[in-house]
Amino acid sequence: MPLKPDWPKGSAAARPVKPTGFAVPQPVTRPFAAANGVVAVPKPVGREGATRQANDGRPMPATNTPPHSKRPVLNFNNSDTMSFRDACGRHRDHHDRNWWRNHCTTIVLIGGGFYAWDLGYWYPAYGYDNYYSNYAYNGPIYGYDGLPPDQIIANVQYALQQLGYFSEAVDGVLGGVTRSAIEDYQVENNLPVTGAIDRPLLISLGFIR
Repeated sequence: MPLKPDWPKGSAAARPVKPTGFAVPQPVTRPFAAANGVVAVPKPVGREGATRQANDGRPMPATNTPPHSKRPVLNFNNSDTMSFRDACGRHRDHHDRNWWRNHCTTIVLIGGGFYAWDLGYWYPAYGYDNYYSNYAYNGPIYGYDGLPPDQIIANVQYALQQLGYFSEAVDGVLGGVTRSAIEDYQVENNLPVTGAIDRPLLISLGFIR
């Protein structure tokens, strides 16, 4: 059930700006609540739940720039500083909220779980909030253009759908069917077979260079 907006009285700057465009597929946007020092950001994929951003626990100012595929949605830069293999061994343990805030600059709530940004990848933030701890995929997701993980997944699903590898609905969830479609694409295009969203996959699909 989506959270109800809970904006401070008289604080127009804290309200999210309704976006006018996103990377394909076109999203459904909703306002989300700000709580515990977290400022709501627009949800880029039409899935039930909430998307919230934290920057070391401090509120982030709203922006008037409509988020889309060419401009960052969130306040971080992509970084290719680590291989996917090394990323798979990182952030697999459960940690409390303070640990995640001290080690990762950006944390978002996507549907049923929190994700943390670190060195070019999104990771399931295990232990950040025991109530929101539902993850369809337990590994890293390579990030680009400042997009949250569910939008990245949705973009990959859409691209694979257009190429005939994925026949399900685009939902922004990296479940078993999506991972199988990724593996099939990787095999037929001579890519490392990871079943995951890594840098070689995004390059091959044309999302990054």
